[in-house]
Amino acid sequence: MRGLPHSLKYGRVDAEPRSLAAKALVTGLSVVGTAVMAGALLGA
Repeated sequence: MRGLPHSLKYGRVDAEPRSLAAKALVTGLSVVGTAVMAGALLGA
């Protein structure tokens, strides 16, 4: 990590905040959805 230039470390995050946020949101929703489905199946 030390050897990476600043632009490589932070450029992508600054350039695509929306896509990163969208990916995090979709990942979180899919995890929650899977947990809810599993809980419903186990509880039924």
